[in-house]
Amino acid sequence: MTTPHTERLMWEGSETVHAATEALRRNEDVELELPGNFHHALFAHMYPDAASGALEDVDMTGGAELIARLAELKGLEPLVELSKEVAKTPAEVYVQSPVPKIIIRFPVSPPAA
Repeated sequence: MTTPHTERLMWEGSETVHAATEALRRNEDVELELPGNFHHALFAHMYPDAASGALEDVDMTGGAELIARLAELKGLEPLVELSKEVAKTPAEVYVQSPVPKIIIRFPVSPPAA
């Protein structure tokens, strides 16, 4: 069984969304690293009820809705377009931080018998 290709990208706005969209259309996984200064905003946005002083660790799994939520953050608005593309696929989305990143993975199909 071959390992699927992962397109690794650094956040640069709309250009990154375009590159990620092209990778998704090729059924490639995408790993999108966000600048470190998004960590606290990402944590506060995804866990609004977290206790003050809580360990700011993000580890979420879902679908396009996670990317749509991130697009609500100032500076990440172009992600709304990526969320629409992800919604057209069977891919799963993982959001992780303290090194903020979005991972989009297609399901691995079992090898042919």
